[in-house]
Amino acid sequence: MQLTEGLSVYESWSSAASALSRPSRLYPLPPMHLGTAESESLTSYIARLAQAHNVTVAALFALEIAPLMKQNSFRDRLGEFRARRVVISSFPQLVRAINGIGKTATDFVRAIETLTQRSDIGLLTMKPWGSVFAKCHLLRLSHAACFSCYEEWRVQGKIICEPLLWALEAVKMCPKHDQPLSRQCSFCGQRLMALTSHSRPGYCSRCGEWLGTLTVEPPHHATATDEWKETRWWARAAGELIAAAPSLDCPPAREAISRAIRSQTHSAGVASLARLVRMNGSTAGFWQRGNTVPEFGRFLKMCFHLDVSPLQFLSHEVGPAVLPVTPRRKNTPWSNQRRRDTAKRILESALHEDPPPLVKSMAIRTGCSLRTLQKHYSSLCHALAKRRAAYIEASIHDLGSKLEAILTEQPPPSFKEIALRFGHAKGTLRKYFSDLVSALVKRFIDHRHTECLARRQRLENEIRQAALSLQRAGRYPSLQRISRCITQTDSLVGNEWACYLLKMIRNELGIRGTRQAVNFRRLER
Repeated sequence: MQLTEGLSVYESWSSAASALSRPSRLYPLPPMHLGTAESESLTSYIARLAQAHNVTVAALFALEIAPLMKQNSFRDRLGEFRARRVVISSFPQLVRAINGIGKTATDFVRAIETLTQRSDIGLLTMKPWGSVFAKCHLLRLSHAACFSCYEEWRVQGKIICEPLLWALEAVKMCPKHDQPLSRQCSFCGQRLMALTSHSRPGYCSRCGEWLGTLTVEPPHHATATDEWKETRWWARAAGELIAAAPSLDCPPAREAISRAIRSQTHSAGVASLARLVRMNGSTAGFWQRGNTVPEFGRFLKMCFHLDVSPLQFLSHEVGPAVLPVTPRRKNTPWSNQRRRDTAKRILESALHEDPPPLVKSMAIRTGCSLRTLQKHYSSLCHALAKRRAAYIEASIHDLGSKLEAILTEQPPPSFKEIALRFGHAKGTLRKYFSDLVSALVKRFIDHRHTECLARRQRLENEIRQAALSLQRAGRYPSLQRISRCITQTDSLVGNEWACYLLKMIRNELGIRGTRQAVNFRRLER
């Protein structure tokens, strides 16, 4: 009888160690709504990434993202990274370009992909379309959001994010709820920001209130206007471009715009296209020859007037457009003489205005150049300039006593406020009252300097008291903890003077280096 009879035979196990993939530095959060018009933006992804790690956006940027970026302002003369330079860097200037197509967006995409080991971070920006659109006027300077989308996602239990569509300057309404995008917080009235040190999607970065509200339908007469229909078409067309980015085999080349314009204006010519879109003919010629690429808003306007979607326009899926061939109007001697007569009547009426306008402003009012006015109506221009000089002399005569009275005002106003108060240019005031203006400016600067010193002294006392209280409680006096203890509303993170002051206070208290910080954390546990 064999010993193995009745025993089960199992597959052999290999004792060799399996190759494990290298873990990512940060959580590889999946981007939201990729492949749709509501695709998440990179600024929203960074805010969610910071929230997932229970840190602020400022801490995530300074400690993880900034060391991987090729920014010269973050490094010293030897090229080494310095965290202190990150803290005092102009973070708001970088935020404006994160969702764009430039070098800043490239650096952020590379850093986030390295930290999360994801390869789809570039789809959260406009980089797939970076070759066919210009950098200028692509992204809005401030943030805009649809509060109805926030509330709908919260009720449905979805993850709150901010679509890339909201970051585009040309998009002014939500195509889903058919209402304008909001730019201000309904609680504090402050302007919304795309990414700040304590950003959370769906919440105001200033007051921390929830921004979601119920849908507010726009007036019916507003939705029926041609302007609103064009704005709605722009938003939906931009959403189609964003949704199509993940399915692109390769990004469109720079020559796609010029080829599309040549195919659309095959018979009518680029001048007819320029007149249809109501733009400069030379600009349309640059686009056709491939010298420049259009701005995103102008591109959508061109597609709207051609009645073709942007995807079809770039992929050449439509035939040539039927453009109206209208003859170009020529400037005849009769039309030039008519313009000159109109300009003459405007100049004659301006001689009786009070106060008399500048000759430069008359060039804008008449539609003629300043050189043309001085050539054909030199006597009228000279009379207007003389009357303007007399008006300034008469008004300046009693202005000296008024400026002297401002020397006793508390608080002292700025030079800009003074110029606006009296309705004169700053150069005019400096010309006639140079000594008084110098005294007013010096008084205002001294007042601001005194206020700054008093504010710094109050902040130093509060930081010192907060650091002593934290030390007595057995807690390490970090910058974030002290920010919660003081009365100042803004965070101290990024304040160069506050960082230097806290370092000096720690040295006075005998807290030096990171070893004592670790000991404090052990005591807290």
